[in-house]
Amino acid sequence: HVADGQLAADASFILDGEISVIALMIDRLDACLASQGAATAAAVVAEVARAVRTTAATVDVIAAAYGGGVMVLIAPGMGYGAALALAEALRASVAAAGIPNPESIAADHVTASVAVVTGAASSSSDRSRILKAAIASVSKVAPADGNRVVLAFV
Repeated sequence: HVADGQLAADASFILDGEISVIALMIDRLDACLASQGAATAAAVVAEVARAVRTTAATVDVIAAAYGGGVMVLIAPGMGYGAALALAEALRASVAAAGIPNPESIAADHVTASVAVVTGAASSSSDRSRILKAAIASVSKVAPADGNRVVLAFV
């Protein structure tokens, strides 16, 4: 994806240290789009983005929309414990927003699956491997029943 390169470029200032990437995927957004239309799906994305911004506002992250209902947060210096807590808070804030979604499997409202990938980054490392691992992880868990957080290390 073009976004892979853009996010990697946005994170290029990160020098040595731990980094966490948190990828949030809106569960069943494709089904919502198919049954409710583009305007409704876009409204869902906007509401979820608002919940993500509000929840992530208290920590130092680089946030970006990735496309297809995926939002990515890059957290330089954040270890897996803090990243996992943030991921759970993000998942809970999306659920608490109560955005109606008749296509949801996990609930009668919009839910999200969140993947956390933590690894070491350095000025000479390929930071995009952490980003790609987060996107791959959330893509695997979301199509199931969704509404959960997964953790991986690179």
